Amino acid sequence: MITIGCSRNNQEPWLYNMQSMQWTLKSAALMTARHFPACGMILDSSEESPLITSYIVIIGGNDGQSKVDTTELFEVTAQEDIDDELDYSSWKHGPMLPYMLSKAAVSTTSNKKKLVLAGGKKDADDMPSSDILLFQCLNGFCSWKQWGKLKQPRLNAVALILPGYMDEICT
Repeated sequence: MITIGCSRNNQEPWLYNMQSMQWTLKSAALMTARHFPACGMILDSSEESPLITSYIVIIGGNDGQSKVDTTELFEVTAQEDIDDELDYSSWKHGPMLPYMLSKAAVSTTSNKKKLVLAGGKKDADDMPSSDILLFQCLNGFCSWKQWGKLKQPRLNAVALILPGYMDEICT
């Protein structure tokens, strides 16, 4: 388990080892300190590479001054990448969100190749959003697209994709 960001604009990721039940502070700080980000992990949809590449994705949040529209990616090609000591350059800029966003909910599709981002606080207003965005990576190229609308705007919500439910419409 990894925790990143908090109400103090923390840039430092903490990893929890479920076997030893110990927390470890890693040196791979985010490029932008943020609180209220969304976070998920997906697989790259590459069919060509024999390596399985995953990305930890940090989405939006607030940098202490305002909401941000940035995404940061941490590429993971093996479990050792997370367990070994990491450096600051490990985080890379991802694609920009279409607008500034914090307090959104995120869930990974059951095939682990897409993130569905829902709701949150958008731009400078304090009203909940009803937007649904889809995030995916294909051969190292990652992108966002508008995917739909929630029936009711949500803020600080929790999202969970039910097994099999969205696989057909998310492909």
